[in-house]
Amino acid sequence: MSHRWPDPAALELLVAVAEQGSVGAAARTLDMAQPNASRTLRNLEHELRLRLLDRTPQGSTLTSEGALVVTWARAVLGQAQTLVDGVALLRRERTARVAVAATPLIAEHLLPMWVAELRSTVRARAPQWYRSGAPKDSPTVTASAEVEVDLAVAAAPTILDLVARGEASLGFTEEPVRAAGLEVLNFGTEGLVVVVAPHHPWARRELPITAAELARTPLVLEPAASSTRRVLDRALAPYDAVPPRLERANAAAVLTAVAAGTTPGVVGSLDAASWIRTGRVATVNVADLVLARPLLVAWRKGGRPPDLAGDLLGIALAHARRYATPGRVG
Repeated sequence: MSHRWPDPAALELLVAVAEQGSVGAAARTLDMAQPNASRTLRNLEHELRLRLLDRTPQGSTLTSEGALVVTWARAVLGQAQTLVDGVALLRRERTARVAVAATPLIAEHLLPMWVAELRSTVRARAPQWYRSGAPKDSPTVTASAEVEVDLAVAAAPTILDLVARGEASLGFTEEPVRAAGLEVLNFGTEGLVVVVAPHHPWARRELPITAAELARTPLVLEPAASSTRRVLDRALAPYDAVPPRLERANAAAVLTAVAAGTTPGVVGSLDAASWIRTGRVATVNVADLVLARPLLVAWRKGGRPPDLAGDLLGIALAHARRYATPGRVG
């Protein structure tokens, strides 16, 4: 025997009336015009052949039958949500893969913890879905869902190109960028730090050095094309900075040279963190200089990235305050 099922949207509206206290408030909650809401409720009453609301000039209230229907409707809507969540999980299980492009800095220091949390999040969804009624012998859904991340490590222009072509869902960079067809969000800031060997005189100073003092000191730096170098050169431009004593290919090479010698260097705080923590280099406070670069994420326009890419973006934003630094040296 076939049944005519009540419209779930109408049941959701009836529950909202019970929770909000009036048809008008319920309609606003569901972003529905009040005349449409009133018509939907009358149609529901007609389908169920029950009077669900007492309508007076002062407003509408649930009848005793309406209150019972609300109780049952909540259970039905809960099961409907289980269905929606379960289907989403099945879809994710088939496509548990996300393509990401990132600069070496973000790929090394930030993505690993984001991906670890993403995998934990996906694993946690399956047991919850099981508890809400998944068959125990389901061959499709597993409680240990894995996430595969296709990572491309590249410079900012390549990252933006990959995202624009749809070959990466998200692109992470610390380079200021503008790109047609892409959404670009500044989700944090990384400060740069002045570092010296532990035996360097600056490591024992009680007072900060000045920006002018830093500018007239030959430093170990990354190449001029690096984001670290561009931030530093821009900040020291008013002080007529001297050329660097040494240029090294990347932050690790700069830190190695600083730790082994007598020349200060400037690197990103993320790159320097483990070196500082283990005492291989020391930081130097600068009294009157802000050194910082933005942390950016890009995706194709058209709304928030869906599925796993959206989850990964949310995790990155949630973690932002843990690693973002105000950019002030010292």
